[in-house]
Amino acid sequence: MSSLKLHQQRFDYFLVLDFEATCEQNAKIQPQEIIEFPVLKVNGTTWETESIFHQYVRPVHHPRLTTFCTELTGIIQNQVDEQPDFIETFRLFEDWMHKEKLLDGMMTSVFVTCGDWDLKTW
Repeated sequence: MSSLKLHQQRFDYFLVLDFEATCEQNAKIQPQEIIEFPVLKVNGTTWETESIFHQYVRPVHHPRLTTFCTELTGIIQNQVDEQPDFIETFRLFEDWMHKEKLLDGMMTSVFVTCGDWDLKTW
């Protein structure tokens, strides 16, 4: 049985990001729009989640979610209706980053995703 080795982390925090976006089966929606913007702030020493930013986002270019999108993401239309658009959501995210002291230069952090889709697409 192998034992787990813990190593000193280079980052104080890991920001776990997992966007959901508008989509259609067998077609590419242009432009694709983020409809869910979740980020977990995970402590790099304790591995505890210390804070969560979560916001549904109202799509502007394609305001109606497709049936495929709802089935794939689990997000239904009334979860995005009346929500802020992406520009306002990003402002809210920046406010959260400031509140969490992630932008003051005192803490190191890195974004973490499952695969490259979340960051290469946007």
